[in-house]
Amino acid sequence: MWRLVFVAVVSGSLLAAACGGSSDKKSPTAGMSSPGSTATAKPSTGDKDLRSHEADLREAAVAFQKGIFVDGTVKTYGYFADDFKEKCSLDDFIGLMAIAKIFLGDLEDSDVEVTITGIRYEDGKAFVTSTGTINGDPVDDGEDPEFPDYWIREDGEWKFTTDDPEPCETDGGLGSSSDDKTPATGPGTSRAEAVAIGKTVATNDTEFTVLSVNLDAAAVVAGSSSFPSTPVAGNRYVLARVRVKAIGSGEETVDIGTSNFSMTGSGNKVYEPYDENASCGFDVPDELSAKLFPGGVAEGNVCIQIPRSERDLILIAAPQFSFDGDESRYFALE
Repeated sequence: MWRLVFVAVVSGSLLAAACGGSSDKKSPTAGMSSPGSTATAKPSTGDKDLRSHEADLREAAVAFQKGIFVDGTVKTYGYFADDFKEKCSLDDFIGLMAIAKIFLGDLEDSDVEVTITGIRYEDGKAFVTSTGTINGDPVDDGEDPEFPDYWIREDGEWKFTTDDPEPCETDGGLGSSSDDKTPATGPGTSRAEAVAIGKTVATNDTEFTVLSVNLDAAAVVAGSSSFPSTPVAGNRYVLARVRVKAIGSGEETVDIGTSNFSMTGSGNKVYEPYDENASCGFDVPDELSAKLFPGGVAEGNVCIQIPRSERDLILIAAPQFSFDGDESRYFALE
């Protein structure tokens, strides 16, 4: 299930993937189907005990599903069972959920609706089905029959888990890390070795070059925008001109945009443009956005809002959907 999160985000069905299914599947007991099951099993004594906690399960399942998008990653991670946490570290989970944030942005509780449609108990497990919407759009079935997801009672509480041996591993390594990789070294591979403006650094199938920077660009952004915005008091807009080249092979394309970049400085805090507190508004002049085949080149602006107190600014560039620090590249802006 978790390996399909990226696909689910793109198709608008991440909520269904997170809850392990939808009410579209039919079974002998309507609305009570679950991954890997085509019949209703006779409840065991342990299952009868689980039923006595069903009200708590319904509450936990809704809170968990909403929490993925609204409440924050660390709080949501608390709903996982110990065996799930052994297979998926908090860092890996944070990387995986960052994918959802890129596509869905910051959501309020009212933006996510969840309705539990059925619960089936079998062998000490509770299989929950549900329907829901994200920003009013209905979600599709996201269940994975090969690796069913379910709830168990652990230390007196309901906890979510899965039979998937690698629940936070995504196709192509999205949202996951590899402990056996050789760390990248050399110019541009760390903050300490950030390269100067005009230098080109490659990572994966992409080359990045920062061409120029405006360290206080509020007037430029406002003057060229149909929807002018200004930084909050004590902040400034930093506008970097960036060139990107796809250097892969074959027919794989690279999507490039503001979400590939973030910024940091003397305060060691990361500022991400899709965070409303670091955004430069809706109409950044000539904002970088392109889809490139290998050999393709694009230029554009990346704008990030940061506090004026930040010094020694560094622009961080990362390849498409990468949350592995070894793949990031660093550019000194001052």
